[in-house]
Amino acid sequence: MSLDNDEKRFGLLCYIFQNLEKNYHYFGRIIIQKIVYFLQHHYNVKFPYAFTFYHYGPYSRELDSDLATMDIYGLIELGADPKGRGYSVTPEPEKMTTYREKASDVVKENEEKIGDAVRKLARSTPRLLELWATIHWVKSTRLPNATMDEQQKQLLFEKVKSLKPSFTLEQIASSYEELVNRKLI
Repeated sequence: MSLDNDEKRFGLLCYIFQNLEKNYHYFGRIIIQKIVYFLQHHYNVKFPYAFTFYHYGPYSRELDSDLATMDIYGLIELGADPKGRGYSVTPEPEKMTTYREKASDVVKENEEKIGDAVRKLARSTPRLLELWATIHWVKSTRLPNATMDEQQKQLLFEKVKSLKPSFTLEQIASSYEELVNRKLI
């Protein structure tokens, strides 16, 4: 089912936020961007977002716009991140109920995927999700059909390193193996 309808899309996002609340004391735009990226590009949830590469990894301007609209509608509150980096997102449960109900069909269709993604990605720091999403993005956009032998892995790690120089090759390799173990790549 398509998520081109705002009410359905916002309702599904509300369901995602509800699941994230169980795993994070707070979460912000980076975490949401990365969770939705994995849902769309690994789990094939039919979000209509275009992701491009940005400072913190794969980023969707349309998703960011939806978050701002949801803030205006009172479904969430965007505020300052308690750790001083970026924004926190606080769901407003009473206001989200109507949207979740209007999206019950797409929630039902995707609840298993969302549950699996949240379980596999939950409690990860924004920085770790940034690296994981970058590895996934490079693999799927630059090496989509590559058989990941040692030479291809090294090429992948070097491409990720060129995009994310603050991470070591060892961190990148370890994160790649973690994504493989979690069946996210």
